[in-house]
Parts: sequence; structure tokens; C-alpha cells
Amino acid sequence: MIFIACFLALFSPLTAAAPAETPLEVFFSPEDHLADQLTGLIEKEESSIKVAAYAFSHWKIAKALCEAKERGVSIEVIVDPFSLKFSSILKKLAKAEIPIWVWDPASSSTGSSLMHDKFCVFGERAVWTGSFNFTYYADHSNRENAIILNNPDVAKKFNRHFEKLKKSGCKRYTPPPILEKRR
Repeated sequence: MIFIACFLALFSPLTAAAPAETPLEVFFSPEDHLADQLTGLIEKEESSIKVAAYAFSHWKIAKALCEAKERGVSIEVIVDPFSLKFSSILKKLAKAEIPIWVWDPASSSTGSSLMHDKFCVFGERAVWTGSFNFTYYADHSNRENAIILNNPDVAKKFNRHFEKLKKSGCKRYTPPPILEKRR
């Protein structure tokens, strides 16, 4: 009997080596400094990042995405028209040659008025999602949450959702021209 118990314990999936990444991580703002958690993931990514953010005005997150682009990481961003209020952030991303798509409810095949998603897909392996808008207030004042799911199947679903959003209801962002001052 002891032999069987030892054999089962030795070959049980429960005794297999733990994965390098935790399958699920949970964070809350303001105490967990969500922008720092997110920028840490951005800094580690080597292949691609897809961002869908309802509100995007956090400079530190924008800077991390621009730096990732400089490292050769493929980056794409979808925002809701609400984020057009923060045009300096979008201009910074566009200057770094990061493709930006703006949700257009008029062209949406679903008729949805808001693109209220808040997620990032890291390559083919991980997803950041939750209530966290990419804003200073969400990071420092609001009660927000974020979950990191290290799961290729979940990442695949979010990648498909990102592409569906982009194709079914977005227009490419073009920064307004810079007007020269008259002398």
C-alpha cells in the first residue's frame, strides 16, 4: 500500500515542477501601484503587446510602450474616443510609430457605443485585464483592480478579440497637424 501511495505521489501532476510564471496574479490600486506593475510587464516583453484601453492618459505607461517599440517589440493600441481628450499621450505614441486605432461607434458592426475594454496581451502567453484605466487617478486615487493571466489559451482569445475590435469598429488615429507660429 505504501508503495502505491509513493508511486502515485511521484508521478502525480501535483508533484510536477511549478511553472516559471504564476498562472494568475491579482492587484489592487492604489496600494499595489498598478502602473508600476504594468510597466514592469511592458519592460519584460520581447515580441508583441496589444493594448485596448478606454481611458489612456498615464505618461509612464506611454513611455514604457514607446521604449518597448524602440526595442523592436510590435505594439498596437486601441482607445475609445474618450482618450482623444488626452491627445498629447496619443501624439507621443504616434511619434514612436505605434499604430493607434480609435473606436468608432458609428462604424461598429455591433452598434456598441463605448469601447470599454481595459486589457493588454503580451505575445501569445499572457493577458493583463481588469477595471484599471491607464490614468494617473486610476493608479493613485481610484479603487481599481487588475489580473494577470499567464495562459496561452486566454491570450489567444484576447488576441482574437483585439483583432475583431480593430476590424469591426475602429479607425486609424492620425495626429492633428502641428501649426507653425506666424512671425
